[in-house]
Amino acid sequence: METMNMKQRLESIDALRGFDMFFITGGSALLIALGKLVTGSPDNWIAVQMTHVKWAGLHIYDLIFALFLFLAGASWPFSLANRRVRGYSNRRITLGILRRFVILFLLGAVMFGLLGFDFAHVRFNSILGRIGFGWAVAALGTLYFGRKGNWVFAAFCFFGYWAAQQFLPLVFSPGQNPWGAGNFQSVFDHWLGDRVPDKYGDEGFFQAFCCISSAYLGVFAGQLLKDDTLSGGRKTVRLFI
Repeated sequence: METMNMKQRLESIDALRGFDMFFITGGSALLIALGKLVTGSPDNWIAVQMTHVKWAGLHIYDLIFALFLFLAGASWPFSLANRRVRGYSNRRITLGILRRFVILFLLGAVMFGLLGFDFAHVRFNSILGRIGFGWAVAALGTLYFGRKGNWVFAAFCFFGYWAAQQFLPLVFSPGQNPWGAGNFQSVFDHWLGDRVPDKYGDEGFFQAFCCISSAYLGVFAGQLLKDDTLSGGRKTVRLFI
C-alpha cells in the first residue's frame, strides 16, 4: 500500500499546472493573436489581459507566476509525505530542498547570461530563482515550524512586504509613489549597490520575499487536500475561504 500511495498524484494539481504551463510556454501569444484576428484590433481586451500591469493593478497575465508558485507549494505536502514514507531524515530533506533552490537559481541565471561570464550584467533575479526561493523557504518552514508557526510566518511575509512597500518610501524617498517608480524595491536595490536594470530585473531582489507567502498559500491548500479527516464538502469550504 505504501508503494502505491507514493506513486499516486493529485490530478487536479497536475491539470492546473498544465493550464498554467500553457500560458508560460506561449499560450498568451496565441490568445493575443486570436484576439487580434477576432476583433481586428491589436489593442483588444484579450491583448490587454495578456500583458503585465506596469505598476499598480491586476491583469490575468499577472496571475501566471503567482499560480506557478502556489502549485509548487500545493504539491509539497504530498512530496514531503512520500519522503517520510521512504524514511528520509530532516537533514536529507533539507539538503534536497536547498539543492533544488540552487539548481533553479543557476538555471535562471544561465537564461540571463551567466555563461557569458560578464557578471556586471548578469540578471540573477530570475523567475526561476524567485520560484526556487519562495518554494524553498516555505518548504523549510513546513519542515521545522509547527502549523501555527507557519501561518504566522506566512502572514508576516505577506503583510510585511505590503507594509514595507506602503510606508518605507515615506521614510527613504518622500513624495514617491509607493506602488510606482521609485518604490521601496528600488531603494532596496540601491542599497545593494547602484542598480543595473538588466542585473536585478524589473522587480528587484526585495520582491522575492513576497514569493514566500504565495508558496505558503499553496502549502496550506495542499495540506487541506491531503487531510483525510475532512470530508469533501469541508475541504471545499476551507479551500474557498
